[in-house]
Amino acid sequence: MSAELPYAEWLHAGLVTLDSLPAREHIVHTHESVTTRQLIFGYTEEELRLLLAPMAAGGVEPLGSMGTDTPLAGLSDRPRLLYDYFTELFAQVTNPPLDAIREELVTSLGGTIGPERNLLDPGPRSCRQLALPYPVIDNDDLAKIWQINADGNMPGFQCALIDGRYRVHGGGPALAGALARVRRDCTAAIAGGARILILSDRDCDAESAPIPSLLLVSAVHQHLIHEGSRTQVGLVMESGDCRGCTTWHSCSASARRRSIRTSRSRRSRILSPGARSPASAGSGRCATTSRR
Repeated sequence: MSAELPYAEWLHAGLVTLDSLPAREHIVHTHESVTTRQLIFGYTEEELRLLLAPMAAGGVEPLGSMGTDTPLAGLSDRPRLLYDYFTELFAQVTNPPLDAIREELVTSLGGTIGPERNLLDPGPRSCRQLALPYPVIDNDDLAKIWQINADGNMPGFQCALIDGRYRVHGGGPALAGALARVRRDCTAAIAGGARILILSDRDCDAESAPIPSLLLVSAVHQHLIHEGSRTQVGLVMESGDCRGCTTWHSCSASARRRSIRTSRSRRSRILSPGARSPASAGSGRCATTSRR
């Protein structure tokens, strides 16, 4: 079966890697805006001190227990992220955990983005995909994806940006209306030729609040399945509230904008003479975030 069709030739001709794409310009927010956005996206002191600080200071993975034994989010009297309602308990995680760093010969976190073809009728177009080494990307990678067809030479990867915000003063009805609008926008984008949808909550302010990323991705995923168009596009989530891995919920990649920006801000303050340099700490981003 492996020699029935020229699979290797198809992959060589059709697979596109991030490294092969030209660098693109993008907006870089100031350090002064970090604290405000941390409040918007529900960051806690524990997350900053125990999770992000070790990654920012040394480019190493933070230490912690598998799963969680904290009180259920549904019984809490404090505002909780939607992710908190889907956290694995200790007995529900793999033991030992899957390790794509130390067991890279048999484990991989790599994936692809793009339209999927009929598995029962493979052809060269089946291999026309954008390959990612990790599901977590930074702003530089996101800019490459967003402008992948800026020169007009990759129409098969045309992108569309979907606004993932809602009018905060409208409450629940405004959120429901925004989700309905997002569904319509996705349908229109696909009809217009988009093959990668970037769901984004960028530029939130006092008037426009972010739709929880988990809810946003799930709503779009289920809508496209219902329409029969889910395999025509890949989904990318750009959000400030990503905690769990949105790839578990049918998103090909997530740009954890606020986590990365927070890490850079804290790194500039907490690096000691014996710590790794900012350049080397930044190079470990994918290695550390891939374990989350």
